Amino acid sequence: MSDNIRVLLIGAGNMGKAYAKVLKAQNVEFSTFTRSEKTAQQFREETGCDVISGDLQSFLSKESRRFSHAINAVNVENLETVTLSLLKAGINKILVEKPLGLSVDSIATLNDKVKEMSASVYVAYNRRYYASTAKALEIIKEDGGLKSVLFEFTEWKTRIDFSRFPEIVREKWLYANSSHVIDLAFYFAGMPKNWSSYSGRSNNGNEDIFVGSGLTDKNIYFSYASNWDAPGRWGVEFLTCKHRLYLRPMEKLAIQKINSVAVEEFPIDDAYDVMYKPGIYNEVCDFLSGLPSDKLKTIDDQLRSIAVYEQILYGSVQRN
Repeated sequence: MSDNIRVLLIGAGNMGKAYAKVLKAQNVEFSTFTRSEKTAQQFREETGCDVISGDLQSFLSKESRRFSHAINAVNVENLETVTLSLLKAGINKILVEKPLGLSVDSIATLNDKVKEMSASVYVAYNRRYYASTAKALEIIKEDGGLKSVLFEFTEWKTRIDFSRFPEIVREKWLYANSSHVIDLAFYFAGMPKNWSSYSGRSNNGNEDIFVGSGLTDKNIYFSYASNWDAPGRWGVEFLTCKHRLYLRPMEKLAIQKINSVAVEEFPIDDAYDVMYKPGIYNEVCDFLSGLPSDKLKTIDDQLRSIAVYEQILYGSVQRN
């Protein structure tokens, strides 16, 4: 890793703490910024790292030239505006927490700015970097490729305090949270090409049921079903001609062989996923490498994905 790397970490909440732990472990020089002094104090106590609080624009106007990279880990509703501020301040290598923006139009506008400034903006989907994900990819390749995928992104509505979030985030919770699962499924299978989606999304949020199926641009069959008003959990299943691979929970890998009903846990080297927030260690390494892999999701990729999330959320087929 280059000695010229200096990272500005914006956001001192749970994700900020997770990134700080990784940056510290990787001996990367970084500074953390947050608006709230209360949050700053909690960050200092829990991480042992210093943090600056105050007005972001004022800070960037004085200090932005010190940084080669930025990690944007602020609240969902502020991700887009903070990213734009970083770009305007001249920091052009940015890793942003998902989903970056909450509409196709807003991400498209930001993408225009990214291209204008020849910047590199990536969206952090850390489940792409799980040890379970890496091993699943390896097995799929050995088996001759993926045949189909099915996934579930059920949210536990009764356990989430939605009052903590602005209305726009509550409305787009599928983008803000569930997209972790959807992103991983289509990272493996390719983007939907021919497909239908049904949504039980209601205006008052009292009904949240989503089902769909189709074919991706890699000619992989896919299906999904999630009911946020019933029991369920996140999970993805990858099917090859030899195995069914289960990521449920997604940090673990289980395997079922052809002509068998037995499902067995598959051993994986998940040391980094145990020591740090899963996926974050390798994701940060990739971001700071200078030559990020295709695991690191570009803003162009996210623009295409947001259109897919929108169709899942609202459905393409009207119910009678």
